[in-house]
Amino acid sequence: MDIHIRKATLNDLVSIVQLLYEDEISQEREALSTPLDACYVEAFHAIDRDPIL
Repeated sequence: MDIHIRKATLNDLVSIVQLLYEDEISQEREALSTPLDACYVEAFHAIDRDPIL
């Protein structure tokens, strides 16, 4: 099995939030909606701007 690791893109954000939402504990704090809450997009951009990552 080959594993390919890449940097997430904004197009991956819905899938990332969905993974978080599927966790039993995270369901209480995550909001899976269409469109995603702007806080997720803002957080994604903040992480994406981090030069260490």
